[in-house]
Amino acid sequence: MEIIYQFDLKQNQAGEYAEFLGKNEQKLRENSPDGWTYGGTFFTVQGLGDYDVQQRWTIADYSKLGTSWGHDEAWDRLIAEGVAFAEGKIKATVVKTVDEVAILAGT
Repeated sequence: MEIIYQFDLKQNQAGEYAEFLGKNEQKLRENSPDGWTYGGTFFTVQGLGDYDVQQRWTIADYSKLGTSWGHDEAWDRLIAEGVAFAEGKIKATVVKTVDEVAILAGT
């Protein structure tokens, strides 16, 4: 199961955000909560997307959704610093592969 965060960046902040990620992606991996695996941050290219950025995390199960804040001071700081680049709302979508999802009859 993945949780995908999508957001726009503040004007003229793409370069600074990319630099932040270059310095901190390994720290995101190392400090992520139990059951969370960092899958990377992706930038929309040539305006072909609804948001500037997508950040992907694999999550072990639903119970891990509430464990991301407060487990580690370094993690909380990294997330707060990264979120500071965002403009407007951050959209979160939880998805599963076809092998993981249960399809209800009649849907």
